[in-house]
Amino acid sequence: MKKSVRLLSTVLLSSLAGWANASPTIEVGTRVWVSEGETEWSHCASSACGGGSGTIRISGTSYTYTMGDPTSKLNYSGTKANTLELYADIRSEQFVTSLKLGTGSGDSGTFRDQDWLTIVGVYDNLEFSDTVSDIKNSDVNYWVADFGYELDSDLLSNAVDITPFVGYFNYTEKLSAYGLTPVSDGSLVNIASSVSYATEVIRNEAEWSGFRLGVDLKKSFTEKLSGSLNVAYVIADVTNKDSHLLRTSSSDLGAAPNIISSGDGDGVMLDIILDYDYSDALTFDFGYRMWNFEADNAVTKFGPSFSTSFPSRSLFSKRDGFMLGASYRF
Repeated sequence: MKKSVRLLSTVLLSSLAGWANASPTIEVGTRVWVSEGETEWSHCASSACGGGSGTIRISGTSYTYTMGDPTSKLNYSGTKANTLELYADIRSEQFVTSLKLGTGSGDSGTFRDQDWLTIVGVYDNLEFSDTVSDIKNSDVNYWVADFGYELDSDLLSNAVDITPFVGYFNYTEKLSAYGLTPVSDGSLVNIASSVSYATEVIRNEAEWSGFRLGVDLKKSFTEKLSGSLNVAYVIADVTNKDSHLLRTSSSDLGAAPNIISSGDGDGVMLDIILDYDYSDALTFDFGYRMWNFEADNAVTKFGPSFSTSFPSRSLFSKRDGFMLGASYRF
């Protein structure tokens, strides 16, 4: 991470020096990103992962159990959002600075909450609870700052403009689920009860931030039509705050957010864009975007004390969809 900071600082200072020596070309624009996403987290609280034991009654018989592995999996899928993005590209000679700022919301998706336990010699990872809810609120917010240097065309093929870059990003996704319906396939013991779909039952906020290392490739097809590929590998930190809103008493999970996962990981951010130059200044674009972040090393802590860390079994956020936009060059 320290090497990435030094590299980012070096490129930023070089960009500032480049701006000082030439008048920059500035392109500002806006896009609408119509996307669908998925976020999931799960953890292990089995005896092997530091969890305890309890008693459950199945078909009139009481059993001592330990939690399963995974213990719980919470999945938010089909979370659609329409995002408005403002962006600016500042070019001075071969130095390029790109800035993006986006915000949006949606009102669809499905939340599923599954839990497992193990009864030694009887059940191995028995799914004892499975519920679904409707996602009614999705908020997406992000910003991206990249600093690049377009390579000398004399050293490369003139067919493609190549601009390596380093940068930083922050991506936050907030999701709210309403109601609760138990799901049973006939093999589990579902201890959950139905909850009205007018009631907000859970809220989740995932925040990913970190460094980008990538390349921007641009190729002209005709005098007015060109295409670009912007792809970056990211090294990210993540904090996932889960609020079980029906379990906020001090004897249960406590005040929301009452389950917090954190860790680090990596991911890919990809933009594929087709540009049409309507005039020397005005450009229209259409494209596809895919962002995928996943934690490689994360732990989960439960309220109200947050004293014990359980290993995460999954923690990821992904979103993709199409974009439509326009920009103006000065």
